[in-house]
Formats: sequence, structure tokens, C-alpha cells
Amino acid sequence: MGRPKVEIVLSESEREQLEAWTRRRKTAQALASRSQIIPEYYYLFR
Repeated sequence: MGRPKVEIVLSESEREQLEAWTRRRKTAQALASRSQIIPEYYYLFR
């Protein structure tokens, strides 16, 4: 049950930006957490 899964399509530059946000020291914690979750979800359900 639950919500249907939505396919996430990331370009190379989008993936790189998300990874950069997770490594940056001044990034807000919530943004860094989301930036890490999205690529993990993408690679898990590809």
C-alpha cells in the first residue's frame, strides 16, 4: 500500500549539484539530508 512510486530522472549536472550540497559545510542540514536521499532513491529503484 501507500503512495505509488514516482520515477526520478536526474541529469548528470543535477546529480553533481545534489552531491555538492551534501558535502558543503554551509548547506542547511535539511537540504543536505534531502540532497543525499534523492540520489540514493534514484539508484535503488533504477
